[in-house]
Amino acid sequence: MAHTDVEEDDDRRIALHRYIINLCESDEQDPIALQKAGLVYLHRLDQLGEEREERLARYRTLDSAIEKPGNESPRRDFGA
Repeated sequence: MAHTDVEEDDDRRIALHRYIINLCESDEQDPIALQKAGLVYLHRLDQLGEEREERLARYRTLDSAIEKPGNESPRRDFGA
């Protein structure tokens, strides 16, 4: 609710969902504790700022390069 500009497929939303799921699988069931943990997690994501965005952009570039057919990286022969 603090970020009205966050779309449903936003990386932060996906990361938060995974984080909460992991907490639940680790036997955390208290809704208040989960809510607080989620808010702390979102705050930490916000603190990453530009560094996080740059890192995600690099990951997306790598993902798209890997997924393109025929875009195999050349193998190097190190004389094995």
